[in-house]
Amino acid sequence: MMKVVCGILSVLGLYWAWTAFAIYFLLAIVIFEGRDREFSEIAYVVVGSLLATVGYWIWTGWILRVLKGRYHRASPRTFWTVSLFQHTGWFLWLYMSDGPELSWDWAPLYLLWWNVSLIAVSVIGLLLEGGKPSPQ
Repeated sequence: MMKVVCGILSVLGLYWAWTAFAIYFLLAIVIFEGRDREFSEIAYVVVGSLLATVGYWIWTGWILRVLKGRYHRASPRTFWTVSLFQHTGWFLWLYMSDGPELSWDWAPLYLLWWNVSLIAVSVIGLLLEGGKPSPQ
């Protein structure tokens, strides 16, 4: 069952992988623009970049699960726990009020649905596959 779910998520995740790539541009702007920024703006972009980087690890883990039947070199329990915390982190990051001039007025319900769904999938993956051994 989780192999099919991971297949679906790896295809849907392609959109989010490209969307998250834009966060790195925000980080580059913060670093190279030279404008004085508040600590909250810098922290917001840095945390978003970290979440995006971990998100690529999760996304490629879904792809590996479909193709090779495993998640990188981590146990399923570790993989789904990281996924749970990472998607909860996105949920919190997207709704922080201190973001650098970002407007999420167009997306709260959609992003809420997506994040809650992936948090639920992570919990289900943890329950269904959490007892499997790490890959050799």
